[in-house]
Amino acid sequence: MMKINISDNLFILDFGYIQFSGLYPLVNDVSYRGKKPIIKRKGSNSYELRYDLYRDEVNAFLVSISCPEDKLLIQFHLEGCSDPSLIDNFGLGFENVVGVNTFLANGYHSWDGSIYLDEDSLGEDRQFRSYGMTQLISEGHQHILTFGFDRHDRYQQYFIHRNVEGNRALEVVSCWDRKASRHTTLSSEKFRFFETEDVETGLRQWAEMVAENASSPPRIPHKRKIGWCSWYNLYASITEENILENLSGVIKIREREKIDFDVFLIDDGFTPEMGDWLEVKPHFPNGVQPIIQAVRDAGLTPGLWIAPFLVGNRSKLFKQHPEWVVKEAETGRPFACMKFYGEFRWHKRSEEYYLLDITYPPAAQYLYHVLKTWHDEWGVDYFKTDFMYLVAENGPDRVSHHQAGLTRIEYWRKGCDLIRDAVGSAFLAGCGLPLWAGVGIFDSVRIGNDMGVDWVSTETPKSPLVSIPNRNFINGILYQTDPDCVLLREKFHNFSEIEVNALLTLAGLTGGTLMTSDYLPDVSSQLLERFKYLASLDEKPGRFINLGAPHDPLIVQIRKKEKSGDIEHLFFLNGSEIQLNRLIPLKKLGLTKGLSLMCVDTNEKVTLMQDSFELHLAPHESRWFRVLD
Repeated sequence: MMKINISDNLFILDFGYIQFSGLYPLVNDVSYRGKKPIIKRKGSNSYELRYDLYRDEVNAFLVSISCPEDKLLIQFHLEGCSDPSLIDNFGLGFENVVGVNTFLANGYHSWDGSIYLDEDSLGEDRQFRSYGMTQLISEGHQHILTFGFDRHDRYQQYFIHRNVEGNRALEVVSCWDRKASRHTTLSSEKFRFFETEDVETGLRQWAEMVAENASSPPRIPHKRKIGWCSWYNLYASITEENILENLSGVIKIREREKIDFDVFLIDDGFTPEMGDWLEVKPHFPNGVQPIIQAVRDAGLTPGLWIAPFLVGNRSKLFKQHPEWVVKEAETGRPFACMKFYGEFRWHKRSEEYYLLDITYPPAAQYLYHVLKTWHDEWGVDYFKTDFMYLVAENGPDRVSHHQAGLTRIEYWRKGCDLIRDAVGSAFLAGCGLPLWAGVGIFDSVRIGNDMGVDWVSTETPKSPLVSIPNRNFINGILYQTDPDCVLLREKFHNFSEIEVNALLTLAGLTGGTLMTSDYLPDVSSQLLERFKYLASLDEKPGRFINLGAPHDPLIVQIRKKEKSGDIEHLFFLNGSEIQLNRLIPLKKLGLTKGLSLMCVDTNEKVTLMQDSFELHLAPHESRWFRVLD
């Protein structure tokens, strides 16, 4: 139970095992540690902390704290700001946060991952950012505290976990980005604290708050997307011939195996340069429209890949309209968000990639025309939009736009609103997406890095063994999650058979998007059967019940029956390099003695006769059980 303690103008947040003290202001990356506030009680459960700063750009820093129905809400403000264009960021910090054993470093976009770390990770003068929200866990999970911002469509916001001179500190920052404003008081979004008994419940409660406060309601698909994507087999080497060959393969296996394939996605590789979206490479002598029509004739949803905000320096678009791209703030030259000066050129000729300035009307009209053409004339109904975070990565200290005075997130939302307007009700799959800023615009979101051909250790946030469990709480609340394609082919990768089964089942049980890139007629009957069964499961999200334990390699995922809430599927995965032997209390798994399970991997029946579940897994091995009625 949360308590607020005030003594001698000191403000302490007490959550039992975890306590926050030493609150201080932050303005433009300058901290005011040790400065005492004037504290006013505004009601029975509300307080205002005022810090007089008397700086040229701002007079005072205020913190509003309220506890409606014992729900702690905090918002911070700058008062007496005569020129908002002088403000890059502001926030607050706590000099001391005690009682923490584990914390969540939540990444910003699809590919950077989210990982739980123990306190030893901080070290001296080391820090980790957590975007939008974070989580603190005491030893033994005695106390689990989740907190984060309620809205994400205006500002980039993050928490900084840091060690300052031996003290465990926390800072909360909102990027104002020199936003134009008629007001002299600038305010952040609110952030709220959740106390829960388990880790995933806290994450889901925070996501539900974000959904409730979003400027547009989340677009949650009524059915999970099952499909085929060209990238993870053909990569950029796509042609009219091999795309049509794979389309025939999908149709054949769909009919033979009765797998409910919906989407057929042509990924990157059909356009000559980024930005020239209405042109195609010579490998498509008839264009892509006939292929799209063939996909539609087969009863599938046609999909195309696009990086809508990227413009290559070798593109016709840039040569004809160099004024259409975002500029460097200091020099006025085109801002290069990516550079490829060496041998690797991303299967194109461009050495640099710029950002389309969506605030420049002709540039916005061009992108709208491209997407409208793809949707209305070509018949595309599934858009994979990629590299989306690059527009929201920098503020006005580094980049300048035709229209000044917006935050990096407002620029980003302006472009994404245009995309949604152009494609109407078509499915938008966000990839490389700022996770929280796209709520209400995108239907699905990639939650991890690209599926590679090697097993990735659980020590890195970019591993699917980390990103899928730690981010699947989004599913069904903010978006449909996309764990990325699964590999089904028997060769041309470095996975063992048990690793292929483990990764396929991990992704398939989540209830999110399930896609593959392999030539389906060559896939083994065993893997096709597993894929078919997983694809038949509905969009209801799986739950991960072993989160928040950085050094525990065991992944535990469950799926419950919607009506009864009883466990229907149980999945274990050993992410480590050593044999794992474990006795897990049935209570923790939501099971009871007397239940019978069927192991999908071995086809063996198991009856629970003890109070614990006995588990033995080799390195990278998994076990999938179905609970029998």
